[in-house]
Amino acid sequence: MQYSTYNIILFNIIVILFNIAQANTAEDEFKKGYASFKQANYSRAYRSWVTAANKGNVSAQYSMGILYERGLAVPKDPKQAFFWYKKAADQGNPSAQFKLGVFYYLGIGIQQNFGEAAVWITSSAKQGYGMSQYGLGCLYYEGHGVPQNYQTALYWFRKAGKQKIVGALNNLGGMYAKGIGVTKNLVFAYAYFDLAVRAGDTKAQKYRINMQQRLSSSRLLDAQILADSWATGTHDLQ
Repeated sequence: MQYSTYNIILFNIIVILFNIAQANTAEDEFKKGYASFKQANYSRAYRSWVTAANKGNVSAQYSMGILYERGLAVPKDPKQAFFWYKKAADQGNPSAQFKLGVFYYLGIGIQQNFGEAAVWITSSAKQGYGMSQYGLGCLYYEGHGVPQNYQTALYWFRKAGKQKIVGALNNLGGMYAKGIGVTKNLVFAYAYFDLAVRAGDTKAQKYRINMQQRLSSSRLLDAQILADSWATGTHDLQ
């Protein structure tokens, strides 16, 4: 009985050590692939990443999805891209979960399914992935895959806005400008559009100008001060 127990413990230790060695090897392969990718040697990146991906390395699985989505070193293949993104998403990778959600939403490599899109984008958004937070806000705004809820859309847009996702900032500006889900507030609208401009969105400039023309001098000053406080983190987004 003792001998049997000892063998079981020894076997488990061997398995654990083997898995650690496999993981280390896979991580090394992923890093080699990443170095090759940065040098635009996509064929070499593919060889390293496919090896690592088949050993369960989540970063390599996500990277394989990129190669197949973009047609780098391999023919463009949405189904293969979906396959590898799903592998990585199942391991909790938020970038892959976002990609999977987009594929389901648009029907790329899989039948269109707003409900599945919402499931994966929600999982990613809850991990703090900015683009998923923005995407989830859009889903709630439109009522795609989830019940339409402007307050929940605002919540997720604010989350994404804190990460300077310009689409979220512009949507927040638009909702305050029109009073959608919130009390109409042109000061807030100006401030959000200003943040989008600061984040590099040139299209937001015309929205900011429009708000500027609709505000009195004193209200415009309030809006500019508010935008500065949000940009510097002195006050949280509202």
